[in-house]
Amino acid sequence: MTVRYSWPQFGKPLKLSVISVSASGREQQVVDVQHARVHLEGLEGDWDTVALELELTADEELPSALVGAPLQAHALCSGPATNVRLVAPLALDAAGSWRGRLELARSQTRGVLQLQGFAVAADDTGRPLLRGASDTWSVVQEKGAKPEAPTAIPVRNVWIKFSDADAPTLCKEYPDATHFFVAGEEPVLYLNSDLMEFQVLLQSQKPQKEKRRLQDIFAATIAATVTHGLLSDAMQQAGMNAGDDESGVSRPDSPLLVQVCEAVAREMQGISDVEDFYKRMADARLSLSETARFKSELDLAVNRLVGLDQAIKTSAEEVR
Repeated sequence: MTVRYSWPQFGKPLKLSVISVSASGREQQVVDVQHARVHLEGLEGDWDTVALELELTADEELPSALVGAPLQAHALCSGPATNVRLVAPLALDAAGSWRGRLELARSQTRGVLQLQGFAVAADDTGRPLLRGASDTWSVVQEKGAKPEAPTAIPVRNVWIKFSDADAPTLCKEYPDATHFFVAGEEPVLYLNSDLMEFQVLLQSQKPQKEKRRLQDIFAATIAATVTHGLLSDAMQQAGMNAGDDESGVSRPDSPLLVQVCEAVAREMQGISDVEDFYKRMADARLSLSETARFKSELDLAVNRLVGLDQAIKTSAEEVR
């Protein structure tokens, strides 16, 4: 049954409080009231289930139109990592607050979950309508990776002579290559400084005409190589996370790889969101024909994402 927006409602947000948290047979001090967080990663002992005692209150008088209405309340805990949505009914006590207990199994608490309280009352037809909601608490089981600063470059660029003895093996084996990308935990893009004109062109601050057009095309081509390398790493991580279930839909662990998948998914036709992209990735593991089709679509999407098609189109138009 759908809860719908209605009038009247409480004018202020309701107040949701986590009174206590219990696990492993005892109460544990993992509630951060100031930041509205429950730190499950701080629980002591080998626990399977954690219980949260909740209280929902209103900091204002009941709206006159709701006096006598059969108000009901509940707390909703949801999390995208485990696709969980758990409801805990809250009962009205003598002091005018709603209280209840939310129990979470350990398997349901991956990542960060959102916890919020709601008050509901039916209209004249008996349809439940939303009358008030609280601010949101975070229930944290695993701390997320620290986001990159806006100025941080996730891929390290290294200019190196591919002919040098200490160059990576593949660089030495292909000394005429312009660039070489290595994915992994710390991805690196090697650029061949043996090709002096190539280095001067890419590093030119104010290229004009033909140099600018070539710089745009070269830069987009290199960006496409890097993106494909990261996507290959993402597909490998997702395949490993799927385990024995080859058809299982999974995602990479690295935040950088997740961001790449999200960006490419936005450029692919017929893909509604990144979850659909992960499903296509899983389907591609099942057959060679689907793998070939998926990779062909990736080529088109990546070229659009990095601006390679546009750079070639613009250059062609300018030299007509």
